[in-house]
Amino acid sequence: MVYDVTSGESFANVKRWLHEIEQNCDVVNRILGISDALLLLFRLSIYVICKQVIWAYIKVVTLLRILFASAVQERYLNVVHILLQLINH
Repeated sequence: MVYDVTSGESFANVKRWLHEIEQNCDVVNRILGISDALLLLFRLSIYVICKQVIWAYIKVVTLLRILFASAVQERYLNVVHILLQLINH
């Protein structure tokens, strides 16, 4: 038995289908499968999640680089300022 995960109606029918099989068949091996749509949806979800994680990582790294550069620049300017004060006195 295979249902279409993109269709709520199809999924809702699974219980009814199982009941009909139990009522009309003596012995049946049951396997519940999913359509390729679920695999596609799963892969797409993973892609979207990975893309969001990668963009978040890039943003954090960029922000850290900016903060580090600002801190280094601020220290450099402080050192220059102190040196200029020493030179002028």
